[in-house]
Amino acid sequence: MNRSLAAQIVGRVMRSGAYSNVLVQSETRDLEARDAGHVRFLVFGTLRHMVRVDRIIRGYSKRPRIDPNVLDILRVGAFELLETDSPAHAVVNDAVEAAGAIGGPKAKGFVNGLLRSIERFGDPTPGDRVEMFGFDPEVLQMLDEAWGEDVTGSFMAASLEPAATVARRRHDGVPVGDLQTVSDVPGAYLVGTDMDSADWAIQDAASIVVGSSVVLEGQGPILDMAAAPGGKALHLSDRLEDPGRLILADAHPRRIDRARKRLRTSGWEGTWVLADGRKSPFVNHSFDSVLLDAPCTGLGTLRRRPEIKLRVKAVDVRRMAAIQAAMIQEAMRITRPGGTVLYSVCTVTALETIDQVSDLPARSPDNVPGIRWGNGTLLGPHLTGTDGMFISRIDVPDRVS
Repeated sequence: MNRSLAAQIVGRVMRSGAYSNVLVQSETRDLEARDAGHVRFLVFGTLRHMVRVDRIIRGYSKRPRIDPNVLDILRVGAFELLETDSPAHAVVNDAVEAAGAIGGPKAKGFVNGLLRSIERFGDPTPGDRVEMFGFDPEVLQMLDEAWGEDVTGSFMAASLEPAATVARRRHDGVPVGDLQTVSDVPGAYLVGTDMDSADWAIQDAASIVVGSSVVLEGQGPILDMAAAPGGKALHLSDRLEDPGRLILADAHPRRIDRARKRLRTSGWEGTWVLADGRKSPFVNHSFDSVLLDAPCTGLGTLRRRPEIKLRVKAVDVRRMAAIQAAMIQEAMRITRPGGTVLYSVCTVTALETIDQVSDLPARSPDNVPGIRWGNGTLLGPHLTGTDGMFISRIDVPDRVS
């Protein structure tokens, strides 16, 4: 059952644009913890190694086209045979039975023969570096040019590892017992059992750093400019003595609805405005401080959403960079002179990070983990054990054009 369910989830991720982490959570909600963990392992592992797995399947198949649902079964089976110590007979038998339910005896025979070939002969022609990482070649080149091949390799290797589940302590008085801290991030702990949502919020440590870096001094209003799904908004609310100062905005009504419901379960709903951050409805100098956690390609979250590397092309990087640039200019326009804009993105390309703030009065936030990169700080799975995140504090000058 676990392998069949994993194959169904992989198919939906690959063909419907669903996020693997969201789909796995919803589809395994009623399973025992051990079974849910097995499905999660199979889905994420198959997606992480998809480019190699697909090449090997094509190499052993004589069919010009494989039924997509049968292909999903083969992908999960091939991943297990190539990358794990799972008993080969169990892997093959489960795949054959699942294929038979879809395509009858011919599908069973095809899957059995192909997976037995992989079991016996493995990968006869190991792929190149592009295949190993599974990236679009032009995106990989962008990272190499920004970091060098060695650092890119370290980032990609760390991105193949599963991410720990981290929780943020919402209030200083919450007891932590023997919970383990994470990445030198104050308030971040590895998840334990029985964590009350009134006291704890599930959030990656890099996102916690972002919420902790927003300047909240003063008495004026504060804007979370792209606030859905609401994790950082809740963090700001928890930090503020008067959460009423915080205004939440997003361009997508459905995302706002989901975020509002999510925040409500944590005891706070917030004040929301439907607004496109590229053409903000707010007048000049409206806010003391703005958090711009901008939409991005999401390449810093590959540990949780490995399918992103299969989707993102260089054109997507350039498209997102244009959106980010427009949002930064709007964020500076609506921030009062002397105020701050905190720019963050959960990605790692230069176009979306250092290039966005290179000509601005920007700097790295104080007292944060990671490495200084341009006018900001970079966190990442290879550096801090967190998601990849770029953070830069923009000090709005006295005169804003």
